[in-house]
Amino acid sequence: MENQPQDICRNCQTPLPPAAKFCPRCGQKNTDGRLTFGELLHEFSGSLLNLDLRIFRTLKALLFPGRLTVEYFKGRHIPYYHPVRLFLVAGALLIAITSIFINENQLSEINSIWETRKTRHVRHEEFLRLDSLRGALRSQFPEPQVGVAFDTLLEQYAKGEDLAGKDSIEIRYALQLGNASDGRKGSDEVAIEDMMRMDEKGIADKYGIEGFWKRLIFMQNIRILKAADKLVFYLIGNVLWMMLIMMPMLAVLLKLLYIRRPFYYYEHLVFSFHTHAFVFLLISLTLLIDKYAGTAISPFAFFALPVYLVIAMKRFYGQGWLKTILKFLIAHTSYLFIFFLALLLTLVACLLLF
Repeated sequence: MENQPQDICRNCQTPLPPAAKFCPRCGQKNTDGRLTFGELLHEFSGSLLNLDLRIFRTLKALLFPGRLTVEYFKGRHIPYYHPVRLFLVAGALLIAITSIFINENQLSEINSIWETRKTRHVRHEEFLRLDSLRGALRSQFPEPQVGVAFDTLLEQYAKGEDLAGKDSIEIRYALQLGNASDGRKGSDEVAIEDMMRMDEKGIADKYGIEGFWKRLIFMQNIRILKAADKLVFYLIGNVLWMMLIMMPMLAVLLKLLYIRRPFYYYEHLVFSFHTHAFVFLLISLTLLIDKYAGTAISPFAFFALPVYLVIAMKRFYGQGWLKTILKFLIAHTSYLFIFFLALLLTLVACLLLF
């Protein structure tokens, strides 16, 4: 069944001229809303091809320092990915690759403290139950052979194990700088049994931890101790949002460095998104090549990156080499300060909100 032309656009409700094939406002095809299989396949293939071409054009332009930003401000927006989308996709790719490279052995080492204490506690409880069973069996079966058999069993069970360790673990509820002078150590001993059977709130209630910050730090320390591996992924995932929040600050820095140049704040922001997208993609490619190709290109990437950024600044802002290099050094130093400050704040926020 063929589509019947309509008098009003089904997408934006704009009145359509007679015999109009497309809406003059939104560009949608004049249709009654139904599509044939051939039309659906044609639209899908067209969208897929357009997507592939945009990716190819964007990556190709990104290879040349500053070209993508120059093209963007020449008004050529449609052929390329939006700067924010490109930044987020490249950042998400880097996070995914980084997460994949964190293997199970490394995660096991992160959780080793809690897992070791928990396993030791479980084995200690089993040892006590076996010892209790030995006493009960001796009263019912006084034969020496039974006692010897159980003694051998317990000896083998405890062989190589430190089953006499502490049955509690120290959990901090306050930050302590230096030695405590008032006799308070800012922590409490929590039984392993309670750690295994109760949630963080229940433990804080049982041990009488009062005060908003004390309870928060106490419960977060328990949560981190139990799931330190999840904290790693939580932190990695939030680094991308940290970088996104940093972009306006970097744009302000560039605006100050080029305050005498006729650039809008938005132009500095787009330049920041494009350069960071390249950095993310370069690091991702470096990790993959180092991991699977067996060729260490990290030193090359380390030296290539500042060269790329200097050329990008030279091309986009159009100043001489000496001024560009000087401003790059100022921007780089300031950026490192902003980055590590933001990373510290992100780490604290993740520790409190995890």
